[in-house]
This record gives sequence, C-alpha cells and structure tokens, in this order.
Amino acid sequence: MSIELNGVEIIISPDVIFKIKIGEKIFLGAVKIHISKNNIFDKVQSRYISSLLSKYLSEVVASEGEIVLEEFCLSIDVFGESVIKVPNNLSKTLSEIEFICEEIKSLWNAA
Repeated sequence: MSIELNGVEIIISPDVIFKIKIGEKIFLGAVKIHISKNNIFDKVQSRYISSLLSKYLSEVVASEGEIVLEEFCLSIDVFGESVIKVPNNLSKTLSEIEFICEEIKSLWNAA
C-alpha cells in the first residue's frame, strides 16, 4: 500500500477504508489513527497524513465513478486529541510534501 510522490515511495497504511453508497453514488474515505504518548503529531503532520490518504484513495483505491470525500479522510491523534481532515487547498499541501520528498532524495544521494 504505497504511492509515489516526486520519485519517493510513501507507504500509506490507513487503519480504515470505507465506502458509503448514497443513492447511486459511492463515496470513499479513510482514517489513520496515531496512538503515541511520546510522539504527538502537530497539525501540519496530521494535515500531511490526511492529504496523503486522499491521494492514495484517488490513485489506488477508487474505481470508476467512485468519489473520494476529502471530509472523510481523517488523521486522528489520540493523545494529541486532534482530528484533522484534508485542508481546503489540497494541491498546496501536496506541493509541500513533494518539496520534502525532494529534500529527502538530495540527502539520500549525499550520504
């Protein structure tokens, strides 16, 4: 379960993927639950997770005609007491992640 972003493979491991049928339409969502007292995610990290869940559903899981609902792509941090959905500007967030991937590639090549 992974996607490639800017030449970097990112493992996506949603805890739950669900399909909801309303009328004739099928909607998809996913949830990633983070449980750690010592490593609480900040809002930016959680935003990245929910955005990657949405991209994963769109690129890998969704079949023809299925609609990914960004409101139902959630990053839940139990000890951080946060529930973060995909931000309104998904493309900006994905660009930020692509930039991070570019930095990872340059550091990897330098090692």
